[in-house]
Amino acid sequence: MKNLRINESLIIGVDFSEQDEGVLIVGRQKNGEVTIINAFQGKEAFDIYEKLITVKKGVGNDGTVKTGGAMSKMPVQR
Repeated sequence: MKNLRINESLIIGVDFSEQDEGVLIVGRQKNGEVTIINAFQGKEAFDIYEKLITVKKGVGNDGTVKTGGAMSKMPVQR
């Protein structure tokens, strides 16, 4: 990747509660207003959801979020 400088938070919503295929939506909040920027459904939605919630196993990964500021370490909950 090139020298990207992106600093933002995205809002992810999922609904797999119905008999339907399920849906995952991605939104961006700016000045209190949320804009939906993408949506996925079916297997693709579930696969993305699984990637987002699965904690990667590896050296030094104890399931906590590393922060550089004043916030203390927070456990990742599933």
